Amino acid sequence: MLRIVVYLVTAAFLLFPSPQAAVAQTGQERKAIKLDAGAYDAYVGQYELSPDFVITVRREGNGLSIQATGQPKIEVFAESETKFFLTAVDAQITFVKNEKGEVTHLILHQNGADQNAKRIISTSTAPPAGQSAGSTPGGVRSPVEVTVPIEPTPFKGDGKTHLAYELHLANFDSSAMTLTRLEVSGGDGKPLAKYEGEELKARLGRQSVQPVAYLWLTFDKPSAVPAVLHHSLTARSNAGAGQNDRPEIKIKDLEIKVRTGKQLVLSPPLRGDGWLAGNGPSNTSGHRRALIAAGGAEHIAQRFAIDWVQLREDGKTWVGDQLKNESYRAHGAEALAVADGTVVAVKDGIPENIPGATSRAVPITMETVGGNHVILDLGQGRYAFYAHLQPGSLRVKLGDKVKRGRVLGLVGNSGNSTEPHLHFHVSNKNSPLSSEGLPYVFDSFEVQGKGWGWKPSGKDSPVEKRTLEIPMQDSVVRLAVP
Repeated sequence: MLRIVVYLVTAAFLLFPSPQAAVAQTGQERKAIKLDAGAYDAYVGQYELSPDFVITVRREGNGLSIQATGQPKIEVFAESETKFFLTAVDAQITFVKNEKGEVTHLILHQNGADQNAKRIISTSTAPPAGQSAGSTPGGVRSPVEVTVPIEPTPFKGDGKTHLAYELHLANFDSSAMTLTRLEVSGGDGKPLAKYEGEELKARLGRQSVQPVAYLWLTFDKPSAVPAVLHHSLTARSNAGAGQNDRPEIKIKDLEIKVRTGKQLVLSPPLRGDGWLAGNGPSNTSGHRRALIAAGGAEHIAQRFAIDWVQLREDGKTWVGDQLKNESYRAHGAEALAVADGTVVAVKDGIPENIPGATSRAVPITMETVGGNHVILDLGQGRYAFYAHLQPGSLRVKLGDKVKRGRVLGLVGNSGNSTEPHLHFHVSNKNSPLSSEGLPYVFDSFEVQGKGWGWKPSGKDSPVEKRTLEIPMQDSVVRLAVP
């Protein structure tokens, strides 16, 4: 059913007839009416038809447009206060409100089927008296659009609960703008974070027409995580003679729902001690901000990725000749299935690199970046990615059903890799980069220390046992597979 819907919606997006009236495939004539500006603003946001198919509703002049995942925008037309129609096919949208007048979801009517899409992100501005929603003091609509690639899912690390997510900010104004303040609160209005000045700058991944704010919220306990997050943003136009003359744009009450449900519990992908979680989960790691344009959109598949290297007793990852892969402790370690699953992608035959920051055995492309690798389908839209394996070491083939703990291959130094290590992450599609990274936790592990160069203090060095957590950036851990 989902494939049919995607196909039909895609077909609808290929045609752009006259907005004044349309004849649907059934022959029924539909006439567009005009609504008050505030009525349109109430529907702006994102609606999830399925985890991989989101309908974004935007304000376009004196009307609305919709854009489905991977598709261009198309205008829709009101035929009543809550009902809108497309003009290319017999398809309509009904927005549904609760008793408080808040839009909770939309219904897509198409091909004789009614499908609900829950509202996951809403954008609304509570204006001062005398101003229409979404307008600035001059009566001009806010030229800033905020989108969220995927709503946050709580996960536990270092004894606390975290949310990691991004706000993509698009500036449609003719002049550049500067974000000056970002505030986050819970559904009860309780302030959670406020960023200005250097704190705000540290969370912006790029200062351009479309900056990205990388947000990371930490809570002492899981029960403190709110069901929804509210955001208020303030930006100032760079046009104007002086700073005080520059118009200020405010976006209030951007609502983002926090994902709920059973967390993804995995076994570790390796076994043994001295494993360092390089580039592991934090708001400043390289993986956290690895925003990559792939498949026609920007993604952070590596949002919760870890580069696993193995330390020796002297705190180094190697002994002897540093230019030989065999000198590294991690080289040849067994990469293990983290759960029961199906092998849905394999790549082999890429030679290993000579260890070094710039040494690569093959040109790095979208096809070779992960080196020799395996992808496991864990079910429910979750895929585990194992990268940089040794050539010829893969123990599985496409289509294999594997059990938790099975050896998939051996740790190597292929692809975009500087030394032998295992890159591991979980994302929502069978694609190493054209997907969104998802959080996960290990059933158990022991924290031995922290940081590159860590050395054990002795045979009986103290350890901290952790359960249902993910190792955080630069943690040194002992991993055991049941």
